Amino acid sequence: MIYVCVECPKCGQENEVDETLKSFYCLKCGVKCDLEYESIYEPEEDAPKAPITSSGEEAEKRLKRAYLFMEDGDWAHAWSYCESVLDYDPENAEAYLAELLISLRLHSFEELKTCKVNCRDHSLYKKAMRFATDEQRLMIESAQQFQGRVAKYKRAKSYLESASNPGGSITTKQYLLREAIDLFDSLGSFEDSKELAAQCRQLIGSI
Repeated sequence: MIYVCVECPKCGQENEVDETLKSFYCLKCGVKCDLEYESIYEPEEDAPKAPITSSGEEAEKRLKRAYLFMEDGDWAHAWSYCESVLDYDPENAEAYLAELLISLRLHSFEELKTCKVNCRDHSLYKKAMRFATDEQRLMIESAQQFQGRVAKYKRAKSYLESASNPGGSITTKQYLLREAIDLFDSLGSFEDSKELAAQCRQLIGSI
């Protein structure tokens, strides 16, 4: 089971939920939230179309331009430049990866590491992985693994915070703390997981 971290649109509470669910109820305010896993970019009909490239060197330059447009949030031009590269080279993994970032409204590859969307089933992700070199594939997989660790870390912290709140049953608090300990331990030295695991153990011993 894969969990995604979703922010409640009403109160801002971070909720860790099963990615297969269509909706969930916020743990803090109880409001029902609908899940949207793919914020797909749909290029405007009048989006400027860059001329089709005719050389590998020019394709590389156009991808650099695409990433610069992405930094500025100019999704239409970024998409257009990626498409011009794919017109020349339909198996360009970097162009598919850039289009994946655009579809998720991410300004850089680094943001993929903390993206709340699991994109493994995304068609652009699959194309990027299909045509990627070994080095590119390793880079993309590393980002996805980091994304998984971030989600696990946030879930563990939410358990710790819930168990630390006043009120509630001792049994529930102990269960949450044990779950948090298992998650923090599995993360090793990621962020401050070791310190938080020790905090959980200290707290569970005082209940």
